[in-house]
Amino acid sequence: MCSALSSAKSTLRRQMRLVLRNAEEAGEIRKKSEDACKALVQLEVVQKAQSVAVFLSMPLEIQTDAAVRSLLKQGKTVYAPVVTSKDTMEFYTVGSEDELGCLHKNHWGIPEPKRCGEEMLAEGVDVVVTPGLAFDRCGRRLGQGKGYYDRYFERLRKRGLDPRLIGFCLDEQIVKEVPTGEDDACVGAIVTPSRVLACKQDVN
Repeated sequence: MCSALSSAKSTLRRQMRLVLRNAEEAGEIRKKSEDACKALVQLEVVQKAQSVAVFLSMPLEIQTDAAVRSLLKQGKTVYAPVVTSKDTMEFYTVGSEDELGCLHKNHWGIPEPKRCGEEMLAEGVDVVVTPGLAFDRCGRRLGQGKGYYDRYFERLRKRGLDPRLIGFCLDEQIVKEVPTGEDDACVGAIVTPSRVLACKQDVN
């Protein structure tokens, strides 16, 4: 990665982490997350999906637990990520609401399902709800800087799998332009507490 791109990403990450910290201190993240979760599960593409992968939230991040519970109640197969090495992530099934409430947390404070469920790369998935520190209207995404999602999406493509990628964030995390390189994956739509933005493809 060139130094200019790396510097631009680092600057935006610092800005977005401050935005999230301020939102948390104002008590806004939980309420806004509930509104966003309602919008997410009502999307037609999600309603039609048999399987949905959803990130389980870290501290200072839009919270997804209400969406996960709703999807499980609808009888959908729900996958969540597990970091398996310093540069590898896999997705495994979340079996039930009871399981969701007692998941182990990794060293970033992110809940992770047990590795004994079905693995998404083998089974395939219809929709992936994708985290990010920032998104723009073209679907460009800024992650935490570890590259887990970009590498995983490349693995999906190599398997011939093409799920719908949906960004999920607060309205404050939508910016004019996200600096990206050629290896950075884009999302097709973004769901926030107040709106759904179609990027590369329409989502109802």
